[in-house]
Amino acid sequence: MEYFDNIEWVGFNHSEQCTALVDKVFPDYYVIMYAHTGKFFWQLDNQNPLILEAPVAWWAYPDHHFKFGMVDDNTIWDHRFISFRGSRVDALIRGGLFDITTARPFKPISNAIQFCDKFDELLAYLEAPLWGNSRAIHLLEGLLLLTQEEQPFKRQFSPTEKKVKVVVEQVKKNPEVAYDFHEISHQLQLSYTHFRRIFKMMSGYPPSQFVIRMRMKTAANLLRQSELGIKEISSRAGFDDIYYFSKMFKQTYKLPPGQFRKGAVNV
Repeated sequence: MEYFDNIEWVGFNHSEQCTALVDKVFPDYYVIMYAHTGKFFWQLDNQNPLILEAPVAWWAYPDHHFKFGMVDDNTIWDHRFISFRGSRVDALIRGGLFDITTARPFKPISNAIQFCDKFDELLAYLEAPLWGNSRAIHLLEGLLLLTQEEQPFKRQFSPTEKKVKVVVEQVKKNPEVAYDFHEISHQLQLSYTHFRRIFKMMSGYPPSQFVIRMRMKTAANLLRQSELGIKEISSRAGFDDIYYFSKMFKQTYKLPPGQFRKGAVNV
């Protein structure tokens, strides 16, 4: 298939506690980056430096000086990046998916759960490109499209939405917990139907499905970053049954946990 040809992957990674200082002109490749939590300073060429707060995506490209890093000794951010080059990038630029003309190549992300999920889907696929490079390029273009669809403002959440958003964030941080969402909705003085609708709006998924996705991310990170056995990883991700865990992991990442670990790439 020639349609998706001509992109080479230079590097990709996810650092949950990033403290890096990047101060460089990128020589011949392009980068899309995403901070899911935290904040950092950012500067392009001789512009005044800015403080960017997560969730925010930004991108870099050759022949310009990019600088970003910790605001102070106590600031970290959850950092993802994918770098690439090739003749197809010219088509992305011409089509407006990768904008190198804007004076501020960054976008606050309004639906952070959705964007993070799509970024992680591409990272996971690059580690184990089961269907070849075409699928990876397709996922990249979808991610770039999400940045272009972002509006220049964020919608203000209602008090009820803010309460549900707290629950979403709790699940993200501790997906291994056994959540009773009917009880939680009762504590928030909401019907379960109303709670479920708002939860899906805030996270992109119904509550139980969101828990599974967050547990899968926990497991994938442990497979990439640790030498723990599959049974221990299953337990830490919130699964008592290792066979059910393996089944769900394969459904999510198209590979069983052991094969996923063997294909993991550390860049």
